[in-house]
Amino acid sequence: LDEISSSLSVADAAQAIRLLHRCLGEDPDREALAGPDSIQAKAEAWHEAEELGIQGDVGACARAFASVAGKWPKDAIVPYAFLAAAQWLHYGGHCREARQAYAQARSGGAVLAFYADYGLAELLFAQGEYDDAFRQYARLSDRAVGERMGEWLACRQAQCLEFQGSFDQALDAYRAIAASADLEQAALAQFAIRRIAGTADEARPVPRKQRTVAYVGEDRATRGDWWTYYGGEAFILCAQHSPRDVAGELPGWSVKGRTGDPREVMRYWSSGAEESHASFLWDPMTGKRRAANWDDRGEVYARGSGPDLWLDITVPTGGHRLSLYFLNDANYYEPDRVYVISVYGADGTYQTGTEVRHFVNGVYKQFTVSGPAKLSVRIERGLSLNVLLAGVFLDSLYIPELPSCFRRQKEWENERIGHWSSADEQETLVEAIAERRSHMSPAVLGQVLEELATAETYANRVGPSYWVAMAQGELLAGESQALADHYRRLADLCLVPRRLAFPSLGTTIVAKPYAEAAFARYVAVLLPTMGGEEAREFCRRTAREAGNGRSFRGHLAYAELARSHGEVPLMDEDLFLLASSSGQATDVIGRLEAYRKQTGGRALAAHLELALLSAYLRADQPDQAVTVARRIETSYQGSDAEANALYLLWHHFSRRKQDASAAVYRQELQDRFPAGSWERLARKEQARKGEPLGDQEKAQ
Repeated sequence: LDEISSSLSVADAAQAIRLLHRCLGEDPDREALAGPDSIQAKAEAWHEAEELGIQGDVGACARAFASVAGKWPKDAIVPYAFLAAAQWLHYGGHCREARQAYAQARSGGAVLAFYADYGLAELLFAQGEYDDAFRQYARLSDRAVGERMGEWLACRQAQCLEFQGSFDQALDAYRAIAASADLEQAALAQFAIRRIAGTADEARPVPRKQRTVAYVGEDRATRGDWWTYYGGEAFILCAQHSPRDVAGELPGWSVKGRTGDPREVMRYWSSGAEESHASFLWDPMTGKRRAANWDDRGEVYARGSGPDLWLDITVPTGGHRLSLYFLNDANYYEPDRVYVISVYGADGTYQTGTEVRHFVNGVYKQFTVSGPAKLSVRIERGLSLNVLLAGVFLDSLYIPELPSCFRRQKEWENERIGHWSSADEQETLVEAIAERRSHMSPAVLGQVLEELATAETYANRVGPSYWVAMAQGELLAGESQALADHYRRLADLCLVPRRLAFPSLGTTIVAKPYAEAAFARYVAVLLPTMGGEEAREFCRRTAREAGNGRSFRGHLAYAELARSHGEVPLMDEDLFLLASSSGQATDVIGRLEAYRKQTGGRALAAHLELALLSAYLRADQPDQAVTVARRIETSYQGSDAEANALYLLWHHFSRRKQDASAAVYRQELQDRFPAGSWERLARKEQARKGEPLGDQEKAQ
């Protein structure tokens, strides 16, 4: 999947199906050239299924492949469709469903059964079940399809031995592979030999029961929406505000990155201002996704010579889950990018390891840590161009005690403790709730879900608490007021701020997307129960009260007003509130400029101009913002609006380290409004940042 950039064309899919039939001794030409059972129809269905997977909707992709199998149950492509579904589910992070699809693919004969069993072995390997994976790879060795696959299975067995700390056996296996004619596998083995040989005797692995770190699997489903499942205790979004990170800290936790070469400093690398793909980490400070990483600068070193990325991590007391997020950045893409992670304790003893592979859509590698602990994590570059790390996250290992009425309690606990995949946990939760709905009254089940939601919220597990809240909402269907109140409480709960340490001290709201979704449900339930005038007044009041991360509410309320009540007449204030409510800065600018043109600037003009100035700054269009500020100066000279405009310009240029421009507006604010509230706010902010004050400022 790492090499796929577009789906198989319909023409190529049709040719593949013809060849498959010929391989099986069938005559594909006897099939109708057109119609519901033609090769063309099957090829189109296959193409559509792959398109869904490439677009990121793995669940729909798997269902489409299952539909291919269901529509033509006796066709030779059926087991291939199941295998394709299993692979998409596997690399999309839906491991439980992938196992079922792999089992269905085994019916396609010896070759397909081999690849299905190999897929199951890869699942075990990815989840850190190295003993079971080793045995599965060993069983497959006798059935290997081709010499290269046989050598690869031997390599996988050697990795299982290494990552669980059986160094002597791993060395023997790697030495045999190092003589391979396959240069890639030989190189991988040589790196491993060097890695193990470079571990001092006193740093060799201790017995597993004495280790403080364990690898517990990967998650490919969460992707860039880290806030739903990671960082409950602490998080670092690497280089998001390059050359600074965005980080929420926990006392006693620290992560320091370095390279393996003392002469080479770690780089803070960013590939662009904004990305739309879900694999890029979401920045709660800007509300945008950005391609940003810590980089070992391996691109200036010969391949295979490091310097590699090292993390020195301090973990506080208690049980924790440490997660590292990797993304094969599409702006910096390299096919076949592979890393090896090795984790060492404070005394240098080897703890565990794993491999990072196939991460064009992002992957979280997760470790449990018993603190307090000091760790050194090496991310080995191997033959890759360099090492890129996008995020580091810490979560409590606290698992809320599930209400005893859940029959699937043990299965759910095992899923959560062993294999931390957001997709698997969510699917298991849905199954558990559905099972109980058939045996329990809505009132009793609602109380059970309330207990569970409270426990998840206490553990700061944003995604699971939200999933439970959605299930609670389903139980309230038909009770408009109760359902509206439920979604309103949920929207408020999602706006709880998190403390930041970088890029500056303060707070941010990490669950804002959930807050928006919950508030949209709230107004969708509430507004249809109101009359037109009442609904308009509700929207007006909501937009006026927006603040502290709630600015999006006015826009959502007015949007629902249009859907539920049609063309309700809007007054000047409504138009202004709608125009200035949250959204992409460019959209807000367009709405404000349209409103300004529509009203001729006659209504709420000072507020309109300030809102427009702020939107231009958010869109990083300072020249247009300065034009608006000069308009304010001309029309409202000496007013609070002019002081506000000067403050906004100073603040914008100051944050972007454009000191010359910042100084111009800072001086103008100080000269024109020496005793004003915006001048006092600017001085207070300077003092907080530790910036020096001038003589006049000190006197004031």
